[in-house]
Amino acid sequence: MAWFKTLDSRAEGIELSLAVWERIKWEQGRGGWIADEEERIVRLERFQGMNGWKKFACYVLVEKFVLNGMDGSLVLTFDFRHSIKLRSRWE
Repeated sequence: MAWFKTLDSRAEGIELSLAVWERIKWEQGRGGWIADEEERIVRLERFQGMNGWKKFACYVLVEKFVLNGMDGSLVLTFDFRHSIKLRSRWE
């Protein structure tokens, strides 16, 4: 079992089956998720357009798992950031 506590440090929490937690991590691993807390990315982007640019944006893929209770109430949300799935855009 995996135990999750609330953010506001109350004594409440939920217990999640280890099989469910392992499946969530396995699904994310297929998408390129890395389990480190922090990751530094160094990437070079070159503008190839003819005119100048005014805005540069960088996007990272974020997937969210949402677990609901039997009554439909929200129980747990978990975000996975895929730092190897970056997209940049020049405008």
